[in-house]
Amino acid sequence: MEMMVQSDTTPPGTDTIPMVGDPGASRAGNHSGGNRNTRRVRARHIPGASNIKQLRRQKHATSMRFGSWNVGTMNSKSLEIQDMMVRRRLDILCVQETKWRNTAARARFLNHKTRSHKMFYYGEEQGKNGVGIIMKTELTAGIISISKPSDRLIGIKMVINGEIWNIISPYAPQIGCEQADKDAFWHDFHGLLGGIPKDEFVFVGGDLNGHVGESAEDYEDCHGGKGFGTRNPPGEDILALCKSHGLIVLNTMFMKQRRHLITYSSGGNETQIDYHLVPSFAKRRVKDCKVILGESLAPQHRLLVSEIFAHEKTPARRHHGPEKIKWKNLDQECGAEFVETMQEYLSDILNLDEDPDLGNLSAQEMWNNLQEPCLERAKALLGTSTNRNHIRKETWWWSKEAKAVLKAKKEAFQAWAKCSWSDRQRKEELHCIYRQHSKAAKKMCAQLQAAGLDELYKELDNISPSAADRDQTAEELS
Repeated sequence: MEMMVQSDTTPPGTDTIPMVGDPGASRAGNHSGGNRNTRRVRARHIPGASNIKQLRRQKHATSMRFGSWNVGTMNSKSLEIQDMMVRRRLDILCVQETKWRNTAARARFLNHKTRSHKMFYYGEEQGKNGVGIIMKTELTAGIISISKPSDRLIGIKMVINGEIWNIISPYAPQIGCEQADKDAFWHDFHGLLGGIPKDEFVFVGGDLNGHVGESAEDYEDCHGGKGFGTRNPPGEDILALCKSHGLIVLNTMFMKQRRHLITYSSGGNETQIDYHLVPSFAKRRVKDCKVILGESLAPQHRLLVSEIFAHEKTPARRHHGPEKIKWKNLDQECGAEFVETMQEYLSDILNLDEDPDLGNLSAQEMWNNLQEPCLERAKALLGTSTNRNHIRKETWWWSKEAKAVLKAKKEAFQAWAKCSWSDRQRKEELHCIYRQHSKAAKKMCAQLQAAGLDELYKELDNISPSAADRDQTAEELS
């Protein structure tokens, strides 16, 4: 919404934009030619119904950044990792291959002076394997329990914003390891996930040493079809784990450039072996998932970061206002029953011969005797509806054609959203169809709204006299 004003000052809360075509116009609004006082003022944006709902959702949500990284070793890297977490604004970081031995329930600060980040880790042998979870110190107050099935798997159950989260850092055996080690790892992994209730949030971030591939074939419910490379047997194990526990692979849910998909690069070989997994019901809460470039602390593995909304538990909404009786149901069978019931009741209370005291009642008392039973029978037979504060949209100019066009647009969007990215060509065709329906709906609504306003203005002209008629009438009266 823009308007032209002639003024030396700009109204508070507005942006001053130089006019197009004004020679010498600059971003600051200084004009060297033309009319210096002519400015284009852009009014403030007024949020609509969708913006208000979005603000309400974000009011009770906190964005948190989770990361995972195979650091190779934690020796002499504590301070660098803390500095990286501060720069990248990470709240929780899952690390693998720490190569630190810790069989007791010990934790340590990355920097004993600042004490801003604390690490919980587990390792059975010094210089081999080892996993850990690093988090901000203020988050450690919500820790409930810590699980350490092996030196390749660690999990922490904690409370974040009133919600129970399970943070898991896995480090799967490489292809060259013995099959017994692989079977033991996947057995412990399935057991750890199986012990988590379905209503609790799960975040898995680690090095799983498998390729889930670019295609989502046979695993459309947990693979987004935007992965990297070709699937291999360890990748099948990862997808089978996700399918059995209702998880999704975040790396495959977002369209990214090739460099933002590769998590491991060495000797010309580039693969994707680090993954983030979350429950399928939390897909809408994930804002982004991508590889961060430029961190040289671990030259082969790259940092993988996901941003997730941690919702706060909001109190149940109370429906304000009294209940409303569904008088529209009078045309139904329940309405006929209500009418018969009231006729019988009226015939009983209006019989003055049987009740001589009825004639001594005042009009208000007689009305009260009639009103209360009538409302009780109406609520029981016709039903009631809660008086919710719905946001009512301006649709007085709608027609059957507009409803049909908007319905076609909605169906086209649903078809496009349900189509999997594995069939990329079909996905693009459905997107083009949806855009055509969207343009047609916008055009139809604009035409109907303009026609409705024209009819409204004509009716107003017919109702109220024109300015010339008013002036003539005023002259005759004077």
